[in-house]
Amino acid sequence: MTTDTGAQIDAHIDEDEIVELMRRLHQHQSFPPHEASAMAELQAWLAERGINADLIDVADEPGRPNLYYKMDGTGGGKTVMYNGHMDIDPVPMYFEGDPWEFKIEDGMIYAHGLINMKAGVAAAAAAFIALHRAGIRMRGDLLMTAVVGELQGGVGAVDLVQRGLIGDVCIIPEPTGMELLPLHAGAIQFLVHTIGEAAWIGAMHNMSYVNAAEKLARIITALEGFEFDSPRREEFPGLPRLIVGGINGGIGRQYAHWRASYVPDFASAILEVRGLPGQDYDDIQRQIEDVIRSVAEGDPDFKWEIERPPATNSPEWQSLKTEAYGIDLPPEHFLNQTIVKYHREVRNEEPGWISSNAFNDSGHYTNAGCESLCYGPGGHTIIREYGIEIKRVVDCAKIIARAAVDMANMDK
Repeated sequence: MTTDTGAQIDAHIDEDEIVELMRRLHQHQSFPPHEASAMAELQAWLAERGINADLIDVADEPGRPNLYYKMDGTGGGKTVMYNGHMDIDPVPMYFEGDPWEFKIEDGMIYAHGLINMKAGVAAAAAAFIALHRAGIRMRGDLLMTAVVGELQGGVGAVDLVQRGLIGDVCIIPEPTGMELLPLHAGAIQFLVHTIGEAAWIGAMHNMSYVNAAEKLARIITALEGFEFDSPRREEFPGLPRLIVGGINGGIGRQYAHWRASYVPDFASAILEVRGLPGQDYDDIQRQIEDVIRSVAEGDPDFKWEIERPPATNSPEWQSLKTEAYGIDLPPEHFLNQTIVKYHREVRNEEPGWISSNAFNDSGHYTNAGCESLCYGPGGHTIIREYGIEIKRVVDCAKIIARAAVDMANMDK
């Protein structure tokens, strides 16, 4: 790519336009599974600039769409994909101020959901529009995509993969603090259920009962501090790691709480395990089951079950719909090196490199043959930060636009 091409790109990236897109996306409280209005907002913004992107519902969730558009190349080059997720994190109790106020102050924007990752989506959209406006010829196609349910393990990403709507390489502007993230963890969740025998509180003195909540508590206690007998890597401190992320109990499998005068006959805990790239999730499940068996040993009334995604996405839990996978992209890979090249050019500095215990959609794309990298403007601590520097978002758009031109002109 020539210096003139970089200048053409920069001439079509408008800071005010990017800020306005972030404002428009932020006004939608797109907690999963309610991303549709935010996705329609992005579609409208693109249409106003001559790009008529499609909204394609996830196959088994009507009304919950991904966004997709293909800019055709001249032929023979790599298909480059921009991707970001529209679902946002919950608002933590310590969030300062109004999360739905869009506040600009000293070159920063303070608004919930921008870091993870509507600012990144805005950067990708701005890069895409800049290349569209500039009319820069590329051999390969360029895809603009946005997905739902990344925080649920990759609901939208899996749907794009199953439809074949992915590229040869993918740039995801996840919150990495403008550092390269070629190495990240995967995740799996489990539901552990205990089954008891209900009894009314007034008759417990003369009838048998089995308290499912008490049995579950014993499992939770045994899992506290449990360490897996699995390989470790220094890039992933503490992994693989397990937490009990939530509990529920009551009468029946619908957890009827309104009749709290009964001993609960059904109780559940949702567990999450963060694992390494290539983690054997079947082995992880076996080790958890071994712990439960040791707790239940010698107790004929101890009945339990274990499930994994998509059970963890049931209405009671609404968590991971699918397992999430880690990636390990070698530093010398052309995708990494292309971003390094243009980070230096645009920001006049060496980029940093990080690994992360987070998961994201790049694992699904990489497993399907679309090698992926996360590189974006948001801070990578995510939940402790809610301000984002506007210049980072603008620079990200310039960098990934340049990278797309280079890679789309590489042989397929």
